[in-house]
Amino acid sequence: MAWSYGSLLFRIAAALVLASSFRSPEDWKDAVVICKVQAPSSLTGVNESLQVVALPGNWRAVAFGEGKKDVETTVHCMSDGSTRSNTVLPAGCTAWTDDQEPVNDVSMCPSCPCTQDTTGGLQSASNAMLFQVGIEPACRKAEAGSPVDVLLFGMGGGAVQTYTVQHCPEHTRVESVEADARMAAIATKFFGVPVRDGVSVVDVDDASAAASSLAEQLNAAEAPMEHTAGRLQLGLLRGGRRNGETALGKKRWDVVITDCFADKGVVPEGCRSREFLTYLRLLVRPGGTVLHHMWHTSPYDDSVAPTFDDTLQLYKDTFGEGNVAVRSVPREKGAEWDSVILVRG
Repeated sequence: MAWSYGSLLFRIAAALVLASSFRSPEDWKDAVVICKVQAPSSLTGVNESLQVVALPGNWRAVAFGEGKKDVETTVHCMSDGSTRSNTVLPAGCTAWTDDQEPVNDVSMCPSCPCTQDTTGGLQSASNAMLFQVGIEPACRKAEAGSPVDVLLFGMGGGAVQTYTVQHCPEHTRVESVEADARMAAIATKFFGVPVRDGVSVVDVDDASAAASSLAEQLNAAEAPMEHTAGRLQLGLLRGGRRNGETALGKKRWDVVITDCFADKGVVPEGCRSREFLTYLRLLVRPGGTVLHHMWHTSPYDDSVAPTFDDTLQLYKDTFGEGNVAVRSVPREKGAEWDSVILVRG
């Protein structure tokens, strides 16, 4: 079963992010739609159209439904100096007119390039924790002949992938798996997620299916991932050996991160099952790190807390109790609902 990935917590915490990021809440009134995409009938759990909007100050966001405030993710784009400070729509971009119907595919939307400006850090507290606790300590060790490989299940707007590529040493490589083809395409077309052969890769696939496929092919030398049944490759391919280095993921992964949500903090079973965790154990290298962002409680769904407890126990059963810890994501009072399960291999 396929689900839409990316942290739903962005939607609920959006007001907190926007309040600190934009000049005033009134900026939302000035938002300009630059792309509308209808919901794909083939993707279970995704029943809303979405729109990409430009916001004052060179910000971009994805909003679900017809309103502009049900936010999935936001990114800040660098300015090339050609757009006036009081103009919302970037130079060279086209506004979506009110009478335009949503398209079937993101490729049908006009181009509106963005190079992410990550100098202010990651906007999401959970993304910041995933990077600081898992990716940063690992990627510091990346060097020629000894690359560090990072695998992400659930990319949302691709902020973690972009930040990793921009702030880690050259020989850090990242692969993201995203179930919603619309979000994957938006991340690369409108949010500036870099795609480079064998270095920064985006796959469109269900997390459970992708984990199974990667585990099965881990030891198959030079297996062409782009021909795997049921997988759609977005952008450039995984690539083979580069400068004598083993291809991306072929020596297992230094860091594996799961950040998959369906709704109101609910994690799809395929992203937390015993089978999925078994695949994670096969994929991560000895001494590597596994992180899983989950809600540990929810004011919207009573099933979230027991699901977190059950998943935590599965991690302990799979990786050993002494290797598993939990860290709460720092949030403002009243929104302290999520944690990161941390596994040290």
